Amino acid sequence: MAETTGLEPATSDVTGRRSNQLSYVSARSNSRIANQHRLRKQLHWEVTMLRLLLPCLLFSAACSTPTKPAAQTTPTAPKPPRITHFYSNANPVAPGQSATLCYGTDDATEVTLAPYDDTLKPSMNRCISVTPTRPTTYTLTAKGPGGQTTSTLSLALGAPTPSAPASPASPLITSFQSIGGGVVPPGKPVQFCYSTRPETIAVSVTPPAVGPLRPGQNQCFTATPNKTTTYILTARDAAGSTDRMQVTVTIAQ
Repeated sequence: MAETTGLEPATSDVTGRRSNQLSYVSARSNSRIANQHRLRKQLHWEVTMLRLLLPCLLFSAACSTPTKPAAQTTPTAPKPPRITHFYSNANPVAPGQSATLCYGTDDATEVTLAPYDDTLKPSMNRCISVTPTRPTTYTLTAKGPGGQTTSTLSLALGAPTPSAPASPASPLITSFQSIGGGVVPPGKPVQFCYSTRPETIAVSVTPPAVGPLRPGQNQCFTATPNKTTTYILTARDAAGSTDRMQVTVTIAQ
């Protein structure tokens, strides 16, 4: 009797199937080995790249593209303050009477006047009232980021300078004064400003100024006296009436 062993008979059909199974197992093993090899190569590449990039990650400034330094601009120096005008409406001043001082400044943050008790502010044009009890020299100081500058104005006490006779009912000249005071250094240009009434048709000055003068409000001209000089302003209307006012500029010795 044949003995049962539990093994399939070694027929040609069984041997072929066994061979196919072994081939399948071998192919799977080779594929797994190939995948592992590919994974090792990829891991090796990633580790290599990480080693190369790690310094850049830790020290990004060393790997970044250097930027050009910003162009340095030279800071602009602040403008020095400037006193555009400083004058009085009367000089000399009658005892016990007041005078109006007017001033203007540019690029100033602080303005002081000595002697003067109240606070002043920078302004293009501002006027204040003073009542000197004796001949007084006023010093205007303008300060700003660019430095400081000063201007002086001397007021004398005495009777006002008489003007030429004019029609008391309607004087044609309403104001006439020198800008910057009545005492100037030799050869320094002096600005004169005047105002006339609407009916004025012609204005002239003696000694003559450069260029024609025009009637109107807040008109100005410049002269350069070489010696103490009295300037006489004459205004005329259509009826032929005239009005005169004079200002004396003293040359400092």
